[in-house]
Amino acid sequence: MELGVLGPVEVVKDGRQVPLGAARLRCVLGLLALDAGRVVPTDRVAEALWGERPPRGQANSIQVTVSKLRRVLAGDAAITRRGQGYLLEVDPGAVDLHRFRSEVARAAALGDGQDVRAEVILADALRLWRGGPLADVDSDLIRHRLVPSLEQEWLTARLDHADVTLRLGGHAKALPELTALARQHPHQQRLAAQLMLALYRDGRPDDALSAYRRLRADLGQHSGLEPSRELRKLHQDILRADPALDPPTAGAAHLPQRAVKPAQLPLAVAEFTGRDSEVTRLIAHARAGSISALAGQGGVGKTALALRVAHELAAEFPDGQLYVNLGGARPGPLEPGRALVGLLSALGVPSGRLPDGLEERSALFRSLLADRRVVMLLDDAAGEAQVRPLLPGTRSVAVLVTSRTSLLGLEGTRHLRLDVLTPAQAVGLLGKVAGAARIGDEPEAAAELAGLCGHLPLAVRVAAAKLVARPRLTVSQLVRRLSDERRRLDELVAGDLAVRASLRLSYQGLTPRLRHAFRTFALLGVPDFASWAGAAMLGVSAEEAEELLEALVDVHLIEVSYVDATGWARYRFHDLTRLFARECAFAEDDEAVRAESLRRAIGCWLALAGEADRRLPCQVLDLIGGPVPRPELTEGCTRELLADPIAWFDAERASLLVLVQDAAEAACPAPAWEAAQVAAGYLAIRNLRDEWAETNRPALRASTAAGDRLGEAVMLRGLALHILPVDHRAAHEHAAEAQRLFAGLGDRRGQADALRLRGAALRLAQRWDEALECLREVDEAARGEAWVSTVSASILMALIHRDAGRLDEVAPCLRRSRELARRLGDEPSEAFAWLLEGSVLSTQDKTDDAVSAFERALALFRGLGHRATQAMTLVYLACGYTRQGDERAQSLLDEALRLSKDRRREPTGSMAVGSLVRFVFPSFEFERALAVLVATVRRDRPASVALVPELFRELGDSYQAMGEPSKADDAWERSRLLLAIRP
Repeated sequence: MELGVLGPVEVVKDGRQVPLGAARLRCVLGLLALDAGRVVPTDRVAEALWGERPPRGQANSIQVTVSKLRRVLAGDAAITRRGQGYLLEVDPGAVDLHRFRSEVARAAALGDGQDVRAEVILADALRLWRGGPLADVDSDLIRHRLVPSLEQEWLTARLDHADVTLRLGGHAKALPELTALARQHPHQQRLAAQLMLALYRDGRPDDALSAYRRLRADLGQHSGLEPSRELRKLHQDILRADPALDPPTAGAAHLPQRAVKPAQLPLAVAEFTGRDSEVTRLIAHARAGSISALAGQGGVGKTALALRVAHELAAEFPDGQLYVNLGGARPGPLEPGRALVGLLSALGVPSGRLPDGLEERSALFRSLLADRRVVMLLDDAAGEAQVRPLLPGTRSVAVLVTSRTSLLGLEGTRHLRLDVLTPAQAVGLLGKVAGAARIGDEPEAAAELAGLCGHLPLAVRVAAAKLVARPRLTVSQLVRRLSDERRRLDELVAGDLAVRASLRLSYQGLTPRLRHAFRTFALLGVPDFASWAGAAMLGVSAEEAEELLEALVDVHLIEVSYVDATGWARYRFHDLTRLFARECAFAEDDEAVRAESLRRAIGCWLALAGEADRRLPCQVLDLIGGPVPRPELTEGCTRELLADPIAWFDAERASLLVLVQDAAEAACPAPAWEAAQVAAGYLAIRNLRDEWAETNRPALRASTAAGDRLGEAVMLRGLALHILPVDHRAAHEHAAEAQRLFAGLGDRRGQADALRLRGAALRLAQRWDEALECLREVDEAARGEAWVSTVSASILMALIHRDAGRLDEVAPCLRRSRELARRLGDEPSEAFAWLLEGSVLSTQDKTDDAVSAFERALALFRGLGHRATQAMTLVYLACGYTRQGDERAQSLLDEALRLSKDRRREPTGSMAVGSLVRFVFPSFEFERALAVLVATVRRDRPASVALVPELFRELGDSYQAMGEPSKADDAWERSRLLLAIRP
């Protein structure tokens, strides 16, 4: 990250400017950045924001602003409260002002004979200035008390640079800038001396003497002073043409005898397509005098884009075009000193007059470009150290740099990360190379072909070249060839164009450690992954894995896909890059090494998923242990990864699905059914019914085929739970078969859970006596253990007794369920049991006891943070308060309505919604209760299909009580229709 105050205030991350938005944020960040590493008093912050009369509540306003800045900086820097002020903790090198001061001090510390090096350092330091300091901050404190001293620092550095330039004989280069500065600072005597010397050396002694006379007159008029002794001596030396004023000749010996206009750009790619926005951005950067650095993976089209832009700019930069292939992706990239030999020769410097040292060559190169408008393309750079000596010292040169690595260390550079083409652009490139008619004849096949090429320009171009070389080869036939992943890279070769060769260049440039990581990460078949998964594969810490991944991101062999809801970056391979990396893994690593890496990753996924399942808002199944080994999870690991278990499952959802399917296809049932099992609770909460089937069915087939009876039983149990709301008969059959298998294996936990599911299915069929028999057998199988199945069985028995009208039997079942839930740590079930007991007590007109039960339920639901269940319980409690004549009923309904309308969807299973209103309110309260019901149905219907019929039935009862029979009939009809398609 870089912080900029030498110009408009800016934050740059990964080469991209982060929007700061409000002026207040820019003001506070700029103020803190000026004094990075030192405490800035709160009073000073307030004065910068509001002047001498800050408003009331200024402390809160500043705190809010600082909080927003912390989110912007997001880990790259910290703003901490220290006493009566704030401290910006950041690497000083990340702030352009502190970098500028450091470079100026470094130049000043150089000894005699190091003017060339000093000129380079000062020029780089001055390039950090993008305009006036804090140019977009409107603050009297900053503008009148802080900015002037910063501007003086800039002027001093400018004059230091001019001194060095003049000592090197660069008077012609320095003269335009000195002339402009003298107009801005007419009384600056050091500047006047430099201008006089430059004019004299340029053969203009009369102009030099005129400059002295103007300064003397201005000083006399404004301050009554005479010029300094040094300036008067210079005036006398000019009058007598003192030879000591003549320019040094050492640098002049290197200058070319005549100006040369180079034209080195290679031919632009004729079939260039797409990239319109990128072309526009790069041209704008060049016109603004910025260096543009293009980064991206091999074959993404960096050179083609840069050549297109360079050719378009050529007319605006008429003094020539320079091109160097720096060979950054190849072993032994071109050294900058050798690159300068070619560049200086192109500018007309004879080989016999080339300086020996790198810094001298670099200084001469900048001198030759000082007053010229030239386009320069530095292609395939290896890194910043290779590029920096090749950069001009003027904004009149349009510089384009391409690299497979991101050159974020280059000062004054605009960065562009180049991605693959869009699908439409890739098909367009196929048409340009192979012929629009030919591609247009098979549009679907063409789109598929572009997709198989990963929309990578090099791969698309190779595929199109194959079609050109083989006129009888159809697009569909080429698609069939590329569909075989084992042959795809073999097919993507045409002449000297080859995707594999391009990827190998990047691969060979890696260290052995990075090569091993690259190969290993590619073994994962998941769409993306976090660094902890990479750490498991390599057997290293997450920090080490992240370093390796970021190094691969820097060379564009892996990319950051997004940051998931848990705050972890997700990494992904381009399809063709993954194929290449797997080729390398199978060629270079033993099978045992590959298998062990995958085993570690799968074990880590299962361990984390199991722990995440235990932390979900409610448990739907008892997890059955399997044979896949799992690592021990540290408390720090689980705290960091699983603080929000649902967010973790959201991030890993696609990976777990792939894990199940890959393991099932590979005839490895244990990883398949264990992954499907640990995902079941999350899929139930999110109501992802299709994905539940996509995990359970293949795992069941694999387990059955392999004779894995435990896996078969676990998957049958999972399918029973999955289809319970829509087909209770099939659910009962699956649960009965699972019970038989668990009993044969002696697995009491699995047997109890299967019995619980049988009881639930029989209850939905209204076969209550059979259901109760199954549910009593759950306790027999559990032998007093507190399991998910035993808690659920007790609640199910209470529901059966309620539905059958045996209300006196409900309370003992619910007391038993709460006792088991407390032992299990299952607060959602305990809360639901209180809620259910309260609703039954209400129907028995035991209002005080019902209110007490509702209050207990509400306290638990508030602690859990469940919005839907809080809303539901608030409505029940409001009903009770109304019967008691308690005025708090109205405020509870208002709160319930707010919670029900909250747009933040939360995962809710069947226990989390339940029925809502059973009592008749006075009409003015009843309208609000109905609003809660409607909002809850609309918001939570997708997550609680099984309970929606009851909600509509409650609506019907409520409308009937209000004397609106037509609305009641409509709600009851909806309830009947939904009941017809559910158990």
